[in-house]
Amino acid sequence: MLNLLIDCVYYSSVFFCFAVLYQRYWQGAPYSDVNFSPIGFVNYLGQVLNIWIPILVLAIYKNRHSVIKVVIGGISLLVLMHLLIESNTRGTVLGLLGAELIVLLVLLVKNKRFPLKYIAISAMFGAAAVTFSIAQSNGFSKLQHQVLTIKELNSGREMVFRNTLDMIAQNPAGVGVNNFEYIHQKYAKMGTPESSPYVSNYSILPSPYNIILKLTSELGLLGGSVFLVLLSWFFIQSFMSFLKGTVVDTWVFMAVFSVLFHAMFSSVFLTPVSLFFSLLLFSVVISRAKSIKHIFLIPRHSVVGLCLSLITLTVILSVIKSTSSYLTNSGYKLGDTQKVEKALDINPYNYIAAMRLVELYLYKERDQREALNRVEYVLSIYPYNVDMLIKASSIALKLELNEKSEYYKDKVLEIYPNNERIKHLGLAR
Repeated sequence: MLNLLIDCVYYSSVFFCFAVLYQRYWQGAPYSDVNFSPIGFVNYLGQVLNIWIPILVLAIYKNRHSVIKVVIGGISLLVLMHLLIESNTRGTVLGLLGAELIVLLVLLVKNKRFPLKYIAISAMFGAAAVTFSIAQSNGFSKLQHQVLTIKELNSGREMVFRNTLDMIAQNPAGVGVNNFEYIHQKYAKMGTPESSPYVSNYSILPSPYNIILKLTSELGLLGGSVFLVLLSWFFIQSFMSFLKGTVVDTWVFMAVFSVLFHAMFSSVFLTPVSLFFSLLLFSVVISRAKSIKHIFLIPRHSVVGLCLSLITLTVILSVIKSTSSYLTNSGYKLGDTQKVEKALDINPYNYIAAMRLVELYLYKERDQREALNRVEYVLSIYPYNVDMLIKASSIALKLELNEKSEYYKDKVLEIYPNNERIKHLGLAR
Protein backbone atom coordinates (compact mmCIF):
# COMPACT_ATOMS: atom_id res chain seq x y z
CA MET A 1 0.00 0.00 0.00
CA LEU A 2 2.84 2.38 0.84
CA ASN A 3 4.59 1.76 -2.48
CA LEU A 4 1.29 2.16 -4.32
CA LEU A 5 0.64 5.52 -2.63
CA ILE A 6 4.19 6.77 -3.25
CA ASP A 7 4.20 5.71 -6.92
CA CYS A 8 0.71 7.15 -7.56
CA VAL A 9 1.64 10.49 -6.00
CA TYR A 10 5.06 10.68 -7.68
CA TYR A 11 3.96 9.91 -11.24
CA SER A 12 0.63 11.75 -10.97
CA SER A 13 2.30 14.92 -9.70
CA VAL A 14 5.03 14.74 -12.35
CA PHE A 15 2.55 14.35 -15.21
CA PHE A 16 0.30 16.98 -13.63
CA CYS A 17 3.13 19.52 -13.46
CA PHE A 18 4.11 18.74 -17.05
CA ALA A 19 0.49 19.32 -18.14
CA VAL A 20 0.32 22.65 -16.26
CA LEU A 21 3.60 23.90 -17.76
CA TYR A 22 2.58 22.75 -21.24
CA GLN A 23 -0.86 24.37 -21.08
CA ARG A 24 0.23 27.65 -19.54
CA TYR A 25 3.63 28.34 -21.08
CA TRP A 26 3.68 26.35 -24.32
CA GLN A 27 0.05 26.70 -25.45
CA GLY A 28 -0.58 29.95 -23.58
CA ALA A 29 -4.03 28.71 -22.54
CA PRO A 30 -5.97 31.19 -20.38
CA TYR A 31 -7.00 30.07 -16.91
CA SER A 32 -8.95 31.36 -13.92
CA ASP A 33 -10.16 30.10 -10.55
CA VAL A 34 -12.67 27.86 -12.33
CA ASN A 35 -10.15 26.09 -14.59
CA PHE A 36 -7.05 26.76 -12.52
CA SER A 37 -5.38 23.45 -13.35
CA PRO A 38 -6.14 20.07 -14.99
CA ILE A 39 -7.85 19.15 -11.71
CA GLY A 40 -10.30 22.02 -12.15
CA PHE A 41 -11.43 24.62 -9.62
CA VAL A 42 -8.65 26.30 -7.65
CA ASN A 43 -9.68 24.81 -4.29
CA TYR A 44 -9.77 21.28 -5.74
CA LEU A 45 -6.03 21.49 -6.31
CA GLY A 46 -5.44 22.60 -2.72
CA GLN A 47 -7.34 19.56 -1.46
CA VAL A 48 -4.99 17.25 -3.36
CA LEU A 49 -1.82 19.16 -2.45
CA ASN A 50 -2.46 18.28 1.21
CA ILE A 51 -1.43 14.74 0.27
CA TRP A 52 0.80 15.27 -2.76
CA ILE A 53 3.34 17.60 -1.16
CA PRO A 54 4.27 15.51 1.94
CA ILE A 55 4.15 12.20 0.05
CA LEU A 56 6.17 13.65 -2.84
CA VAL A 57 8.86 14.65 -0.33
CA LEU A 58 8.72 11.07 0.97
CA ALA A 59 8.96 9.75 -2.61
CA ILE A 60 12.06 11.87 -3.23
CA TYR A 61 13.57 10.55 -0.01
CA LYS A 62 12.78 6.93 -0.95
CA ASN A 63 14.33 7.45 -4.40
CA ARG A 64 17.34 9.41 -3.12
CA HIS A 65 19.77 7.05 -4.83
CA SER A 66 18.31 7.88 -8.26
CA VAL A 67 19.56 11.29 -9.40
CA ILE A 68 17.00 11.50 -12.22
CA LYS A 69 14.05 10.77 -9.94
CA VAL A 70 15.28 13.19 -7.30
CA VAL A 71 15.73 16.01 -9.84
CA ILE A 72 12.35 15.41 -11.54
CA GLY A 73 10.64 15.06 -8.16
CA GLY A 74 12.30 18.24 -6.87
CA ILE A 75 11.20 20.24 -9.91
CA SER A 76 7.65 18.91 -9.53
CA LEU A 77 7.66 19.83 -5.84
CA LEU A 78 8.74 23.39 -6.64
CA VAL A 79 6.02 23.70 -9.31
CA LEU A 80 3.40 22.42 -6.85
CA MET A 81 4.58 24.95 -4.27
CA HIS A 82 4.34 27.73 -6.85
CA LEU A 83 0.77 26.69 -7.63
CA LEU A 84 -0.03 26.63 -3.91
CA ILE A 85 1.28 30.17 -3.53
CA GLU A 86 -0.66 31.32 -6.59
CA SER A 87 -3.89 29.62 -5.56
CA ASN A 88 -3.71 31.13 -2.05
CA THR A 89 -5.49 28.08 -0.59
CA ARG A 90 -5.15 28.96 3.07
CA GLY A 91 -6.48 25.65 4.41
CA THR A 92 -3.72 23.76 2.61
CA VAL A 93 -0.98 26.17 3.68
CA LEU A 94 -2.04 26.11 7.32
CA GLY A 95 -2.55 22.34 7.27
CA LEU A 96 0.90 21.61 5.86
CA LEU A 97 2.78 24.12 8.03
CA GLY A 98 0.77 23.08 11.10
CA ALA A 99 1.64 19.42 10.50
CA GLU A 100 5.31 20.30 10.14
CA LEU A 101 5.25 22.37 13.33
CA ILE A 102 3.72 19.51 15.33
CA VAL A 103 6.34 17.08 14.02
CA LEU A 104 9.19 19.45 14.86
CA LEU A 105 7.92 20.08 18.40
CA VAL A 106 7.30 16.39 19.15
CA LEU A 107 10.70 15.30 17.84
CA LEU A 108 12.45 18.17 19.61
CA VAL A 109 10.95 17.06 22.93
CA LYS A 110 11.50 13.38 22.18
CA ASN A 111 15.08 13.47 20.84
CA LYS A 112 16.32 16.80 22.25
CA ARG A 113 17.51 17.67 18.75
CA PHE A 114 16.10 19.89 16.05
CA PRO A 115 15.20 17.59 13.11
CA LEU A 116 16.27 19.68 10.11
CA LYS A 117 15.18 17.07 7.57
CA TYR A 118 11.52 17.70 8.42
CA ILE A 119 11.51 21.39 7.50
CA ALA A 120 11.42 20.57 3.78
CA ILE A 121 7.86 21.86 3.37
CA SER A 122 8.42 25.26 4.99
CA ALA A 123 11.77 25.60 3.18
CA MET A 124 10.18 24.83 -0.20
CA PHE A 125 7.22 27.05 0.63
CA GLY A 126 9.53 29.96 1.40
CA ALA A 127 11.60 29.34 -1.72
CA ALA A 128 8.48 29.14 -3.87
CA ALA A 129 7.06 32.34 -2.35
CA VAL A 130 10.26 34.26 -3.07
CA THR A 131 10.78 32.92 -6.59
CA PHE A 132 7.11 33.36 -7.45
CA SER A 133 7.21 36.97 -6.29
CA ILE A 134 10.33 37.65 -8.34
CA ALA A 135 8.86 35.93 -11.40
CA GLN A 136 5.76 38.08 -11.12
CA SER A 137 7.91 41.24 -10.88
CA ASN A 138 6.17 42.14 -7.65
CA GLY A 139 9.13 42.01 -5.31
CA PHE A 140 7.85 40.33 -2.16
CA SER A 141 4.26 41.57 -2.43
CA LYS A 142 2.89 38.08 -3.03
CA LEU A 143 4.61 36.71 0.07
CA GLN A 144 3.27 39.64 2.07
CA HIS A 145 -0.22 39.03 0.66
CA GLN A 146 0.00 35.34 1.66
CA VAL A 147 0.93 36.19 5.23
CA LEU A 148 -1.78 38.85 5.56
CA THR A 149 -4.58 36.69 4.14
CA ILE A 150 -3.61 33.75 6.35
CA LYS A 151 -3.55 36.09 9.35
CA GLU A 152 -6.97 37.56 8.60
CA LEU A 153 -8.78 34.27 7.85
CA ASN A 154 -11.91 36.27 7.05
CA SER A 155 -13.90 33.97 4.77
CA GLY A 156 -17.38 34.09 6.31
CA ARG A 157 -17.31 30.35 6.98
CA GLU A 158 -18.32 30.89 10.61
CA MET A 159 -21.74 32.03 9.33
CA VAL A 160 -22.05 28.88 7.24
CA PHE A 161 -21.14 26.78 10.28
CA ARG A 162 -23.73 28.50 12.49
CA ASN A 163 -26.51 28.20 9.93
CA THR A 164 -25.61 24.56 9.29
CA LEU A 165 -25.82 23.85 13.03
CA ASP A 166 -29.33 25.36 12.99
CA MET A 167 -30.12 23.08 10.06
CA ILE A 168 -28.87 20.04 12.00
CA ALA A 169 -30.81 21.06 15.13
CA GLN A 170 -34.06 21.14 13.13
CA ASN A 171 -33.22 17.95 11.20
CA PRO A 172 -31.44 15.62 13.68
CA ALA A 173 -32.10 12.62 11.40
CA GLY A 174 -30.48 14.45 8.46
CA VAL A 175 -31.86 15.82 5.21
CA GLY A 176 -30.63 12.94 3.06
CA VAL A 177 -27.44 12.06 1.20
CA ASN A 178 -26.17 14.93 -0.97
CA ASN A 179 -29.19 17.08 -0.07
CA PHE A 180 -27.32 19.85 1.75
CA GLU A 181 -27.20 22.11 -1.31
CA TYR A 182 -30.93 21.65 -1.93
CA ILE A 183 -32.02 22.46 1.61
CA HIS A 184 -29.49 24.91 3.05
CA GLN A 185 -31.03 27.97 1.39
CA LYS A 186 -33.91 27.61 3.84
CA TYR A 187 -31.49 28.15 6.73
CA ALA A 188 -29.08 30.56 5.03
CA LYS A 189 -30.72 33.69 6.57
CA MET A 190 -30.45 35.53 3.25
CA GLY A 191 -30.66 39.31 3.41
CA THR A 192 -29.50 39.46 7.05
CA PRO A 193 -26.09 40.10 8.68
CA GLU A 194 -25.98 36.38 9.53
CA SER A 195 -26.39 35.25 5.92
CA SER A 196 -24.33 32.32 4.67
CA PRO A 197 -21.86 33.66 2.09
CA TYR A 198 -22.21 32.64 -1.55
CA VAL A 199 -25.99 32.15 -1.18
CA SER A 200 -28.22 34.55 -3.12
CA ASN A 201 -31.09 34.74 -5.59
CA TYR A 202 -29.06 32.91 -8.18
CA SER A 203 -26.38 30.94 -6.33
CA ILE A 204 -26.43 27.97 -3.98
CA LEU A 205 -23.97 26.53 -1.48
CA PRO A 206 -23.03 22.90 -2.29
CA SER A 207 -21.20 22.28 1.00
CA PRO A 208 -20.78 23.86 4.47
CA TYR A 209 -16.98 23.78 4.03
CA ASN A 210 -16.64 21.26 6.85
CA ILE A 211 -16.81 17.53 6.16
CA ILE A 212 -18.27 16.67 9.58
CA LEU A 213 -21.02 19.29 9.26
CA LYS A 214 -21.68 18.11 5.70
CA LEU A 215 -22.06 14.47 6.76
CA THR A 216 -24.01 15.27 9.93
CA SER A 217 -26.46 17.59 8.17
CA GLU A 218 -27.16 14.92 5.54
CA LEU A 219 -26.85 11.65 7.51
CA GLY A 220 -28.07 12.93 10.86
CA LEU A 221 -26.38 12.99 14.25
CA LEU A 222 -25.81 9.22 14.22
CA GLY A 223 -24.27 9.10 10.74
CA GLY A 224 -22.13 12.17 11.40
CA SER A 225 -20.89 10.68 14.67
CA VAL A 226 -19.82 7.47 12.92
CA PHE A 227 -17.70 9.43 10.43
CA LEU A 228 -16.32 11.65 13.20
CA VAL A 229 -15.13 8.55 15.06
CA LEU A 230 -13.67 7.09 11.86
CA LEU A 231 -11.73 10.22 10.90
CA SER A 232 -10.57 10.64 14.51
CA TRP A 233 -9.27 7.07 14.45
CA PHE A 234 -7.25 7.78 11.30
CA PHE A 235 -5.73 10.84 12.95
CA ILE A 236 -4.90 9.08 16.25
CA GLN A 237 -3.55 5.99 14.51
CA SER A 238 -1.31 8.02 12.18
CA PHE A 239 -0.06 10.03 15.16
CA MET A 240 0.73 6.87 17.16
CA SER A 241 2.54 5.40 14.16
CA PHE A 242 4.52 8.64 13.88
CA LEU A 243 5.56 8.43 17.54
CA LYS A 244 6.67 4.79 17.30
CA GLY A 245 7.56 4.44 13.63
CA THR A 246 10.07 5.58 11.04
CA VAL A 247 10.61 8.48 8.65
CA VAL A 248 7.81 7.06 6.50
CA ASP A 249 5.28 7.35 9.32
CA THR A 250 6.30 10.95 9.95
CA TRP A 251 5.50 12.08 6.41
CA VAL A 252 2.31 9.99 6.33
CA PHE A 253 1.20 11.73 9.53
CA MET A 254 1.88 15.13 7.97
CA ALA A 255 -0.34 14.23 5.03
CA VAL A 256 -3.11 12.90 7.29
CA PHE A 257 -3.01 15.95 9.57
CA SER A 258 -3.03 18.34 6.64
CA VAL A 259 -5.93 16.69 4.80
CA LEU A 260 -8.06 16.38 7.95
CA PHE A 261 -7.30 19.96 8.99
CA HIS A 262 -8.28 21.22 5.54
CA ALA A 263 -11.44 19.08 5.65
CA MET A 264 -12.65 21.25 8.54
CA PHE A 265 -12.65 24.32 6.26
CA SER A 266 -13.26 22.97 2.76
CA SER A 267 -15.09 20.32 0.72
CA VAL A 268 -12.27 17.78 0.98
CA PHE A 269 -13.21 14.18 -0.04
CA LEU A 270 -16.09 15.45 -2.21
CA THR A 271 -14.15 15.50 -5.49
CA PRO A 272 -12.94 12.32 -7.26
CA VAL A 273 -9.21 13.16 -7.23
CA SER A 274 -9.23 14.19 -3.57
CA LEU A 275 -11.23 11.10 -2.57
CA PHE A 276 -8.97 8.75 -4.55
CA PHE A 277 -5.72 9.91 -2.93
CA SER A 278 -7.38 10.18 0.50
CA LEU A 279 -8.48 6.55 0.29
CA LEU A 280 -4.95 5.51 -0.67
CA LEU A 281 -3.54 7.52 2.25
CA PHE A 282 -6.00 6.09 4.78
CA SER A 283 -5.30 2.59 3.43
CA VAL A 284 -1.63 3.13 4.24
CA VAL A 285 -2.57 4.22 7.77
CA ILE A 286 -4.55 0.99 8.21
CA SER A 287 -1.79 -1.17 6.70
CA ARG A 288 0.78 0.28 9.12
CA ALA A 289 -1.43 -0.18 12.19
CA LYS A 290 0.11 -3.38 13.54
CA SER A 291 -2.59 -4.04 16.14
CA ILE A 292 -5.39 -4.44 13.60
CA LYS A 293 -3.68 -6.01 10.59
CA HIS A 294 -5.51 -9.34 10.95
CA ILE A 295 -8.92 -7.68 11.29
CA PHE A 296 -8.75 -6.21 7.79
CA LEU A 297 -7.60 -9.30 5.89
CA ILE A 298 -9.89 -9.53 2.84
CA PRO A 299 -9.63 -12.15 0.07
CA ARG A 300 -7.99 -10.81 -3.10
CA HIS A 301 -10.92 -11.84 -5.33
CA SER A 302 -13.34 -9.92 -3.10
CA VAL A 303 -11.24 -6.77 -3.39
CA VAL A 304 -10.97 -7.16 -7.17
CA GLY A 305 -14.72 -7.74 -7.48
CA LEU A 306 -15.56 -4.72 -5.37
CA CYS A 307 -13.14 -2.48 -7.29
CA LEU A 308 -14.46 -3.64 -10.66
CA SER A 309 -18.05 -3.07 -9.50
CA LEU A 310 -17.25 0.45 -8.31
CA ILE A 311 -15.36 1.25 -11.53
CA THR A 312 -18.24 -0.07 -13.67
CA LEU A 313 -20.81 1.90 -11.69
CA THR A 314 -18.68 5.05 -11.88
CA VAL A 315 -18.27 4.68 -15.65
CA ILE A 316 -22.02 4.16 -16.17
CA LEU A 317 -22.95 7.17 -14.03
CA SER A 318 -20.28 9.30 -15.70
CA VAL A 319 -21.57 8.39 -19.18
CA ILE A 320 -25.14 9.21 -18.15
CA LYS A 321 -24.13 12.54 -16.64
CA SER A 322 -21.84 13.51 -19.52
CA THR A 323 -24.41 12.58 -22.16
CA SER A 324 -27.12 14.54 -20.39
CA SER A 325 -24.84 17.58 -20.01
CA TYR A 326 -23.83 17.43 -23.68
CA LEU A 327 -27.45 17.27 -24.86
CA THR A 328 -28.34 20.13 -22.51
CA ASN A 329 -25.60 22.44 -23.77
CA SER A 330 -25.98 21.65 -27.46
CA GLY A 331 -29.78 21.70 -27.31
CA TYR A 332 -29.87 25.04 -25.53
CA LYS A 333 -27.43 26.63 -27.99
CA LEU A 334 -29.52 25.41 -30.94
CA GLY A 335 -32.82 26.26 -29.28
CA ASP A 336 -33.81 22.58 -29.59
CA THR A 337 -36.34 22.03 -26.84
CA GLN A 338 -36.72 18.31 -27.59
CA LYS A 339 -33.00 17.75 -27.22
CA VAL A 340 -32.98 19.33 -23.77
CA GLU A 341 -36.07 17.28 -22.88
CA LYS A 342 -34.13 14.16 -23.82
CA ALA A 343 -31.25 15.29 -21.60
CA LEU A 344 -33.65 15.51 -18.65
CA ASP A 345 -35.09 12.08 -19.47
CA ILE A 346 -31.60 10.57 -19.36
CA ASN A 347 -30.72 12.27 -16.07
CA PRO A 348 -33.83 13.39 -14.14
CA TYR A 349 -31.59 15.17 -11.61
CA ASN A 350 -29.98 17.42 -14.21
CA TYR A 351 -31.41 20.63 -12.79
CA ILE A 352 -29.44 22.68 -15.35
CA ALA A 353 -31.47 20.97 -18.10
CA ALA A 354 -34.66 21.67 -16.17
CA MET A 355 -33.78 25.38 -15.83
CA ARG A 356 -32.88 25.59 -19.53
CA LEU A 357 -36.30 24.17 -20.35
CA VAL A 358 -37.91 26.95 -18.33
CA GLU A 359 -36.20 29.53 -20.56
CA LEU A 360 -36.95 27.64 -23.77
CA TYR A 361 -40.65 27.31 -22.98
CA LEU A 362 -40.84 30.94 -21.86
CA TYR A 363 -39.02 32.65 -24.71
CA LYS A 364 -38.94 30.19 -27.63
CA GLU A 365 -42.08 28.10 -27.32
CA ARG A 366 -44.07 30.93 -25.71
CA ASP A 367 -45.79 28.33 -23.53
CA GLN A 368 -46.05 29.84 -20.05
CA ARG A 369 -48.07 26.98 -18.59
CA GLU A 370 -45.42 24.43 -19.56
CA ALA A 371 -42.75 26.85 -18.34
CA LEU A 372 -44.50 26.91 -14.95
CA ASN A 373 -44.51 23.09 -14.94
CA ARG A 374 -40.76 23.12 -15.57
CA VAL A 375 -40.15 25.67 -12.84
CA GLU A 376 -42.08 23.48 -10.44
CA TYR A 377 -39.96 20.53 -11.55
CA VAL A 378 -36.79 22.48 -10.66
CA LEU A 379 -38.36 23.31 -7.30
CA SER A 380 -38.97 19.60 -6.67
CA ILE A 381 -35.15 19.28 -6.75
CA TYR A 382 -34.25 22.67 -5.24
CA PRO A 383 -37.30 23.56 -3.09
CA TYR A 384 -35.64 26.73 -1.71
CA ASN A 385 -34.11 28.10 -4.91
CA VAL A 386 -35.04 31.78 -4.61
CA ASP A 387 -34.67 32.58 -8.31
CA MET A 388 -36.98 29.71 -9.31
CA LEU A 389 -39.52 30.60 -6.61
CA ILE A 390 -39.66 34.17 -7.93
CA LYS A 391 -40.03 32.88 -11.49
CA ALA A 392 -42.83 30.56 -10.40
CA SER A 393 -44.65 33.43 -8.68
CA SER A 394 -44.22 35.71 -11.70
CA ILE A 395 -45.38 33.13 -14.27
CA ALA A 396 -48.32 32.10 -12.11
CA LEU A 397 -49.38 35.75 -11.90
CA LYS A 398 -49.31 36.08 -15.70
CA LEU A 399 -51.48 32.97 -15.94
CA GLU A 400 -53.88 34.59 -13.43
CA LEU A 401 -53.19 31.85 -10.90
CA ASN A 402 -53.24 34.33 -8.06
CA GLU A 403 -53.35 31.84 -5.21
CA LYS A 404 -50.36 29.96 -6.57
CA SER A 405 -48.55 33.24 -7.20
CA GLU A 406 -49.11 34.30 -3.59
CA TYR A 407 -48.01 30.88 -2.37
CA TYR A 408 -44.62 31.18 -4.08
CA LYS A 409 -44.27 34.78 -2.98
CA ASP A 410 -44.78 33.72 0.64
CA LYS A 411 -42.19 30.96 0.20
CA VAL A 412 -39.65 33.57 -0.97
CA LEU A 413 -40.36 35.93 1.90
CA GLU A 414 -40.18 33.06 4.36
CA ILE A 415 -36.54 32.37 3.52
CA TYR A 416 -35.52 35.81 2.22
CA PRO A 417 -37.71 38.44 3.98
CA ASN A 418 -36.15 41.54 2.38
CA ASN A 419 -35.92 40.28 -1.18
CA GLU A 420 -36.32 43.29 -3.48
CA ARG A 421 -37.18 41.31 -6.61
CA ILE A 422 -40.27 39.73 -5.12
CA LYS A 423 -41.40 43.05 -3.61
CA HIS A 424 -41.19 44.81 -6.97
CA LEU A 425 -43.21 42.24 -8.87
CA GLY A 426 -46.49 43.90 -7.95
CA LEU A 427 -48.14 40.56 -7.36
CA ALA A 428 -51.87 40.12 -6.98
CA ARG A 429 -53.37 40.61 -3.57
